[in-house]
Amino acid sequence: MNQENPSPQKVGLDALLNSKDFLESSMRLPCIIGQAEDNSPCMFDLSKMPHVIIAGKPNEGICNTIHVIMASLLLKNSPEELKFVLIDARFVEFSAYKPLSSHYLARLPYLEDPIISDVSDGVNALESLNELMHIRYNLLRDTNCRNIDDYNSKIKSGKLTNDQGILPYYVVVINELGDFMMTAGKEFEQPLASLAQLSRAVGIHIIVSTYRPIPEVLTGSIKANFPCRIAFKTATEREARIILDNTGVDQLSDAEMLFVCGGAPIKVLGVNVNEDRDIPILCGKLISLNAPCPQAILPVINNQTKEKEKIEVGKFVFQYADPLFKDAAKIVVENQSASTSLIQRSLGISYNRASRLLDMLESAEIVSTPKNGTYFRDVLIEDVRELMYKLLDLKMELLKRAEKELF
Repeated sequence: MNQENPSPQKVGLDALLNSKDFLESSMRLPCIIGQAEDNSPCMFDLSKMPHVIIAGKPNEGICNTIHVIMASLLLKNSPEELKFVLIDARFVEFSAYKPLSSHYLARLPYLEDPIISDVSDGVNALESLNELMHIRYNLLRDTNCRNIDDYNSKIKSGKLTNDQGILPYYVVVINELGDFMMTAGKEFEQPLASLAQLSRAVGIHIIVSTYRPIPEVLTGSIKANFPCRIAFKTATEREARIILDNTGVDQLSDAEMLFVCGGAPIKVLGVNVNEDRDIPILCGKLISLNAPCPQAILPVINNQTKEKEKIEVGKFVFQYADPLFKDAAKIVVENQSASTSLIQRSLGISYNRASRLLDMLESAEIVSTPKNGTYFRDVLIEDVRELMYKLLDLKMELLKRAEKELF
């Protein structure tokens, strides 16, 4: 292979999407990633994988691979059969798909834009998808179905009838996982890992990409639940091992990738996608072939899920008993930032305890309630000196109330 000018060797998108192998494929969710050594499309069935990591250096073909995967899924499924949840902290990668909003794109209930770019909205989307997963598991249990294919088959054959009809597959695509992991940490990782562990049977699949294949982004819990890996050229052998638990990726040309899913790595030639031309043409074709359908809205998640655990200031003495309360208060005030992950990292405690401490800080009016349906909160105390007076005021209030109740 010519190493000096690898880009022209990439295969065009149209050649793969119009190939006989793809058009006649019986895969339920066929995903093309590139061209195999025998010049046929290299593809896999996402319904059997069930989640994918794509990683490597910037500008090595990661975005092109995401586009060809999405294109192959869109061409093989109607809007009733498939929905995408698109999460991109960099705003622009999925904007060309907005014309498909009323066909293929799901959105959060409080957002008009189906492309999720805010980190807190990304966390909310994962929490909402976890809720959708549990709703679907309850439906499968109530209808004695093993999985989504079993359920949809019974609906189509008339063995089951309900107003909901068939269940569409949901494909969650997260562009640059590192932006979310480095900002939100465990708050993003936990719902992502939870979703990945159990979502296959109910038809929810995840594709994540990152230009930062480091342990803080591709953590052990994420890698354990993403058996399918696509690796482009990396800067170091260490990065190659993080992606594939193997070496050799750093030796690839700019046109190549390694694909691993349960066997030996397969070398694949990348795809050349003209985003300004190919994606708009694809969207136009899909709109002409499919009538708009009701837009998919992700389940509403009440961000005050722990409301029953929250205690008003008059009863605050019971929560104030946590010996780390003062430390947690000092941390959020000094950092002027209030999040579960900050408290968890700073105090070295469990996520659940950090979450309870944050609720205590809210009930003490040290931090605000979550803003506008997100997980972001304002810190209501300006500095540690003001915090000291606040804590003293709280103690005096509690003593007055206790005295009144006793006497």
